[in-house]
Amino acid sequence: MSSTRYPERGRHRAAHELFMQDFAQLSQELEASGLAPSTARWIAVRVPEWFAFHVQVNDVPLERFLSSRRRPQEPSPGGTRSR
Repeated sequence: MSSTRYPERGRHRAAHELFMQDFAQLSQELEASGLAPSTARWIAVRVPEWFAFHVQVNDVPLERFLSSRRRPQEPSPGGTRSR
């Protein structure tokens, strides 16, 4: 993201950092209590929710940005550009 100067890289990185903080807390809970029902629930609910939200809110805009910065493809044989 830095090398492409993605304008939302700080927000995107912050989303990852927040998730990693949550994950560190989860690891501490696992060490302290084992796989308690509340921890299992966190894994079953929070991880998929975070992933779906993150992809939609952060990764899709990143993909659009990166796609807009790609160079046009070289002309294909026959003189037309491939897409």
